[in-house]
Amino acid sequence: MYWQDTLAERLRAGLNAPWPVDSLARALQDQVQSTFLALQVQLDTAGTVLPVATKGAIALAPQKIGAFKGQQVFFPVVSGLSKAATWQLLPSLLLSFLLLLALGSVWALWHSQERKKQAWLQERETLLQQLAHTLMTPLSVASLALQRLQKKDFLPATAQRYLDLASEELGRMQHLGESLLLLEEQEERMELQSFLAQLPSWAPRDLLLQVQPPDVPTHLAISAKRLTLVLYVLLDNARKYAGEAAQLHIWVETEPHGVCVHVQDNGPGISDSEKEAIFTPYFRGVLAREGQKAGFGLGLYQARQLVTAVGGQLELVASRERHTGAHFLLRVDRLQKK
Repeated sequence: MYWQDTLAERLRAGLNAPWPVDSLARALQDQVQSTFLALQVQLDTAGTVLPVATKGAIALAPQKIGAFKGQQVFFPVVSGLSKAATWQLLPSLLLSFLLLLALGSVWALWHSQERKKQAWLQERETLLQQLAHTLMTPLSVASLALQRLQKKDFLPATAQRYLDLASEELGRMQHLGESLLLLEEQEERMELQSFLAQLPSWAPRDLLLQVQPPDVPTHLAISAKRLTLVLYVLLDNARKYAGEAAQLHIWVETEPHGVCVHVQDNGPGISDSEKEAIFTPYFRGVLAREGQKAGFGLGLYQARQLVTAVGGQLELVASRERHTGAHFLLRVDRLQKK
């Protein structure tokens, strides 16, 4: 390659030629001295009031710079190396430069991906908040219409029963929406002890809850709004599949760096063959497919998405005994209290 040979010859010629170290040092001294002298003149012309110590340092700097030999300060390594040693050192310097460039590129890529992730999480939080606001209006209108129908005496008993059921479901949805709007959303953190203490206030009334919060305040790397949505899905599933005698047991176990929230109901349970399938979109269990239970198969899928987005896990725990209900495990990182 002609251009490669030419480049190599020019590099060798440049390294073999005498290096003007003294000239470079003197030029650097002159430049620094001129800068300080110009600064001193500008300050005097503008009449700037400075402390005596500061003005003295500015005036003394040019004198101190002219008192030392620049090549001993700025070029001690280059002036002490032979040309042969410099030529041998050049590949190592180039390799070091390329390595630093690669590390910088990796860091820039990681930083860019982290910013995109944070922007995506913020976008989802904003969308969720807007959705809660949007749903509140039609829910309120539908609830008011049902209340007026309930006051009518001409409705058959069957229609009245379905009307009461629809009114109750709308009431639960309204209460959940109001809770979401009141929850803080500026930080992906919350305190679990007080959160679980308030859980019965928005849980379905016909669901018997047994809650065991942690003994001490525990801060988690998840927002209260996000955890509310996840637990709402689990509570709703327990109520739907366990029937009128639905019971739900919630307890907490701590780990070195995280917390495990256990949620277990007394329903028919979930077979091992459906253990992972229940977290896929639009999957419906046996009872739902047979028409015994309503649903679109999105609840558990959305719940897991909400948890994994903040680095957590949501999984179904295998039961050693039959007919012991569904046992879900929510694992989230723990934070130190600010």
